[in-house]
Amino acid sequence: MWFIFNGDERKKILVENHQRACLLIHGFSGGSFEVDPLAAYLREQGWICHVPTLPGHGENLKGLKNIKYHQWMEAVKKEAIKMTELYSKFDLVGFSMGGVLAAYISNHFSVKKLVLLNAAVIYVSPGRFMKLTYKQMRNKDWSRFKKINGVPLSATWQFIQLAHRLRAEFRKVHTPTLIVQGQQDHIVHPYSASYLNRIIPAEKSIVYFPLSTHEICLGEEADEVFETVGGFLT
Repeated sequence: MWFIFNGDERKKILVENHQRACLLIHGFSGGSFEVDPLAAYLREQGWICHVPTLPGHGENLKGLKNIKYHQWMEAVKKEAIKMTELYSKFDLVGFSMGGVLAAYISNHFSVKKLVLLNAAVIYVSPGRFMKLTYKQMRNKDWSRFKKINGVPLSATWQFIQLAHRLRAEFRKVHTPTLIVQGQQDHIVHPYSASYLNRIIPAEKSIVYFPLSTHEICLGEEADEVFETVGGFLT
């Protein structure tokens, strides 16, 4: 069912059977742009996609300074409630920190299928970080450095607390799950995928993309990522 809100009125109309709804959650210090290309692909395939912006995120990351991690949890919970009211059941995609939040949501709502994109579980070693950072500098890719420079230290601490608190949620996931991991990820260690594959009790699949970095929906293998996700959700 799909509810259309008009003031205090809520009207129900049937959504065609081939249409499905999907909630996509972006990562820490990012924004909807991190998953927008995937949402656009899914819309072309018939999905109704919702891509909210988490509290404190957006163009100015200074807004993260006074944000507490529970506000991110509450925000995605409200979105999940809205999705449940609108569509009863929905698919769920979480990127990086959004993957941690997605695992939490999947354990408390009627989620059809769950997709974890470079889920923030195990972080890279300093050596790997420096190696990949040097590679980006040689390629004159400064986007990540501008982003890091604008993130308040207090917000990073809130992210760490969130990841620590919700890490156990992965062991409770019983929703069919697709684990996607870029093997050139400079933030989340690729071992995270095999770790999740081991601890998640649900039926699951794991796919690695050898050329993809952390921003997996924006890289050179993005089209393949989209097709993989779309095929899983279909």
